[in-house]
Amino acid sequence: IRRVVVLVDDLDRCLDETIIETLEAIRLFLAVPKMSFVIAADEDRVAEAIRTRFPKSEGSADSADGIWTEEPAKLYLHKIVQTTVPLPALSRFDTQAFLLLLQLQMRVDESQLAPLVVACAELRRKSGDLDELTPIDGMDFSEEMAFAARLTPLLYEKLRGSPRRVKRFLNDLHVRQSIASRRGITLDAAVVAKLMVLEVLLPDEFAKVLEWLANGVLRQQI
Repeated sequence: IRRVVVLVDDLDRCLDETIIETLEAIRLFLAVPKMSFVIAADEDRVAEAIRTRFPKSEGSADSADGIWTEEPAKLYLHKIVQTTVPLPALSRFDTQAFLLLLQLQMRVDESQLAPLVVACAELRRKSGDLDELTPIDGMDFSEEMAFAARLTPLLYEKLRGSPRRVKRFLNDLHVRQSIASRRGITLDAAVVAKLMVLEVLLPDEFAKVLEWLANGVLRQQI
C-alpha cells in the first residue's frame, strides 16, 4: 500500500458534537505516515460547530506587535486542515445549463443526456452561449431551454449560484405541479416559479398576494 486517503463528505451536515468527534478522530491519525484526509464541507459551518467547545471570539491584531491572531475555532480547524481548495459558485451560464439538464434528466435516458452534458461543457470552455446548443438525435428541448432562460436571472442572482439550492427549487416546483396535476389542475411552470421566488425572498409581499387572491382582488383586476 503506497498511501491511504480517506474522503470525508458532508461533514457540515452533521450535528455539532459529531463534527467535533470526527475532527478529533482525524487528528489522531494525522501523524500516521502516508495517510491523508480530504474533507468536503462548509468551513464556516464547521468552525461554528467548533465554537461550541471554544469561547466565541473574533480574530484580532496584537496591540504590541500588530500580528493578527485567529479566533480559537478557526485556529483549531486550520491546525488540522493544511490546505483549502474553495469551490466557486455557479456562473450564470452554469446555472442555465444546470437547469436545462435537470429538466431533461427527467425526460430522457442517460444515453441521450450524456451528449448534451458534453456539449454544454464544450460551450462553457469556449465561453459560448447555450443558444448555440443544437438538438442531438432530433431531440426537441426548446421548451426546457426557454424555461431555463426565463428562470436563470432569478435563481442566479437570488440563490447565489448554489447548485443545491437550484436543484431543491426545481424539485419543489415539480412537486407542486404533480400535486396540482393529481387534482386536475394545470400550472404554468414559469408563473409558479416566479411566485415561489416571491415566497422565498419576500414572504410579506407573498402573503399580501395570497390575501388579494382570497379576497378576489386579483380576479377583479383581471
